[in-house]
Amino acid sequence: MWKQIVCYAVAMLVAGATLEAREIKVTNVRVLVSSAPGEDAYTTLVCDISWKNSWRDEVNWDAAWVFVKYQTSDGLWKHATLSTNGNDFFVPAGFSVSAVPDGKGVFIFRAEEGKGDVELKGVQLRWQHRLDNVVVRPNSAVRIFALEMVFVPEGAFQIGDGTLFDVAGHFTDPFQTVSRAKPERKVMTFRGMSPLPTRPEFRESLVMSSSGIKDLSREETNEVSRPARIESEREILFGNSVADNFGNSNGKGMLVSDDVPRIYSSVAIPEQFPKGYAAFYCMKYEISQGEYAEFLNTLTDIQAANLAPEGSVEYRYTISAENFKFKAAHPERACNYLEWKHGSAFLDWAALRPMTELEYEKAARGTRPAIAGEYAWGKEPPIPAERVIRDENGVERVLPDNANCNFGMKVFDESDGSRGVLHCGFCEVGNLGRRERGASYYGIAELSGNLWEQCVTVGDPQGRRYTGQHGDGELSYDGQANVEHWAVGINGRGYRGGSWSNQSFRLRISDRQVAVGGAVANTTVTAAALGFRGVRSAVLKP
Repeated sequence: MWKQIVCYAVAMLVAGATLEAREIKVTNVRVLVSSAPGEDAYTTLVCDISWKNSWRDEVNWDAAWVFVKYQTSDGLWKHATLSTNGNDFFVPAGFSVSAVPDGKGVFIFRAEEGKGDVELKGVQLRWQHRLDNVVVRPNSAVRIFALEMVFVPEGAFQIGDGTLFDVAGHFTDPFQTVSRAKPERKVMTFRGMSPLPTRPEFRESLVMSSSGIKDLSREETNEVSRPARIESEREILFGNSVADNFGNSNGKGMLVSDDVPRIYSSVAIPEQFPKGYAAFYCMKYEISQGEYAEFLNTLTDIQAANLAPEGSVEYRYTISAENFKFKAAHPERACNYLEWKHGSAFLDWAALRPMTELEYEKAARGTRPAIAGEYAWGKEPPIPAERVIRDENGVERVLPDNANCNFGMKVFDESDGSRGVLHCGFCEVGNLGRRERGASYYGIAELSGNLWEQCVTVGDPQGRRYTGQHGDGELSYDGQANVEHWAVGINGRGYRGGSWSNQSFRLRISDRQVAVGGAVANTTVTAAALGFRGVRSAVLKP
């Protein structure tokens, strides 16, 4: 049965903000006349796409994840199927397109090394409308969405950071401690010693300890726990002190411990569970309030009613609705109050997927050697945001100027909320380095602080059954994500990276205090500190 869609072309701005450092815009959307009818019939969609602070270097790059929704004659918004052949798309010189096997969207990114703002005119997307069983008109209602993403390359990496006592539940190799007697620092892993390629700014021998900073290269002997290492996507064992397993410090400090304290038994983490070794794209920022409001505006009234968070302006949540038309007063702000049902529904709708806690550590630490007590940007302690000045319209200024993290329950002067979330990429101004911007090894913002990152855990059977299947762009009748094994339950997911409501020790990459069953810590403040971001497996590498 062919469905006819008629209405008008819509240019959709997803980020919805005029912000020096954080915006992605889709404008000038046009629907061109479709090709001749037949099995290979398609429609060309044209638009302009722009975003700021783009880069490509010798390690990785940022990208735009672009996907399309179309409106049917009964008013429903459906996900469009795009071509799976990158050659069917057009982008200006200097940029490339990576199509995906399921046709749910495309990645657009720099073809050569470089950095700066991006303005792409006349981008052409090929919509395989026949696969969606629709007839397209020049005035058909189409919305094109874009999310900023960061490419995380394939490669081995470490989990856990070698802390002996004070990082809750951190991952370790099979043996709790190692004695260091050599005058040079080496990277210890449960498969032996191995150097890891890394950016020059992260090659360091200093580590954090309970007594301050130590240089291990100057120690005669030093007992520390050892990070484990992920070297493939093969099945691995969690728990029990035997070779090739990895442990969890016996779950010390966790509110709900993993189901396999390492000295008792072990369980398999299946091959299908995404471990972070394989390449993937990660959202550069947490879901913003503007993005979440536009998501709600494409849903039915029933779906939107079930997925609209009950947030409070006291903690800087600004989404409101009138006649089921949602609007964020501050669309550039990261969206808090997102429980698992909210965030997973957004990711299903956007054809992304939740990230696992192993992928979180890869996205934050990269392939560099682990440093005890480190944050997403490295070993230096965080510098908290203390004040917000100017009208909060996307060009507000956060003080002090060198602030790189939102944590510590700070009360912001001259702002419209006493304390809470800041806008996505709030310290990305000018040509600052990753540390000054509070970004991770790969350039991903706010993996430490601002909002908790919700991840699929390895510490519970409900989490370990997750296979990393992507969303298909469609939700259930009542607005739930309906992807197999995404319904991980209370204990199948947890929180990583800390938030604005936590002290600095919860911001550390390896801290797993609430990595299992994050809901046990759920209070009014905790709910106001929950965010979400998604990933997508990079099956087709550029």
